[in-house]
Amino acid sequence: EQAFRQVLAISKETFTPQRYRDPSILEIVHKIQMEGDAAYSASFPRELNCRFEVEMTSGDVLTVHEINPKGHPGNPMSDNELEAKFLGQVDPVLGRANARTLLDQIWHLEKIEDIKTLFPLMRVAESD
Repeated sequence: EQAFRQVLAISKETFTPQRYRDPSILEIVHKIQMEGDAAYSASFPRELNCRFEVEMTSGDVLTVHEINPKGHPGNPMSDNELEAKFLGQVDPVLGRANARTLLDQIWHLEKIEDIKTLFPLMRVAESD
């Protein structure tokens, strides 16, 4: 199950043409079927259900069922989890020091007199 969750992890590489046009990924995409579940739909948005079943070539079926994943109002992230997620996504783009500075400013947003001061902190350096 842990390996399955790692495959589902989203990063900036997820959205690159090399990734989403990768023939091995597309081969899997073409095998995916989506089915609705009336009970899941009826419980939404109070409860968010997501279930994946993967049938292996051996015939074994792996199932992952998540109710209210991390970040849902029914299962909120802690401040440490929010920081880790933010820094994990922003560090590779802005650099560790800039990401940390931006995060520190966001944590104290109510003290910022002019929100425009955040925009320079979000500027990605041009690559050579």
